[in-house]
Amino acid sequence: MNKSGLIIFTILFVLFFFTEVEGQGKKKQGKFDKFQRKRKDECTQKVCVHIPKDLNDNCVNQCFSITCFDKFYRESPLEDGEYDAKR
Repeated sequence: MNKSGLIIFTILFVLFFFTEVEGQGKKKQGKFDKFQRKRKDECTQKVCVHIPKDLNDNCVNQCFSITCFDKFYRESPLEDGEYDAKR
């Protein structure tokens, strides 16, 4: 894993495991949702810009978190245009 991937993984890990979703609920969850949207937008607009938007899901997933991509998508990547809410 390269240095930037490790930094992203660490940030996601900290946000995911140390952010209380219940209790203070919507406010903290909203911050995490905002972070996710911002990160996916960065991936779409900078890293995966060379791939048409309707075909870039694997690139965006890999950019967003290489660790999660390896765990959930490496063995069975999404097909072009496929949507998978389970993984």
